[in-house]
Amino acid sequence: MTSAPVVIKLGGELVETPERLAAVGEALAGLAATGPLVVVHGGGREIDIELARRGVARQAVDGLRITDPDSLAAVISVLAGTINTRLVAHLVTIGLPAVGVTGVDAAVGRSSRAAAHV
Repeated sequence: MTSAPVVIKLGGELVETPERLAAVGEALAGLAATGPLVVVHGGGREIDIELARRGVARQAVDGLRITDPDSLAAVISVLAGTINTRLVAHLVTIGLPAVGVTGVDAAVGRSSRAAAHV
């Protein structure tokens, strides 16, 4: 019988530099040796940089990012493209059988819109 997967949430800062990525990869390899592993990553700082590059203002309420239609393309580009690819490529390079999945793949990331803040 396979054990339940361990879910790890990585802050985006942990995959921003080659040094941090190497350290994360080493830690994940150790965890993966004990059973199934699911890794979820962030990317707030890189999203902020991409929003600024596109001239889109960052919006937040109570510290939570508001992803409006103007910022959605940048968020998808950074999370599903840049960071996911960087992380998966590194994990594969060190011998882990990693696969990148986004929230739209097989509808694994269904959500509902939060009430608007007034």
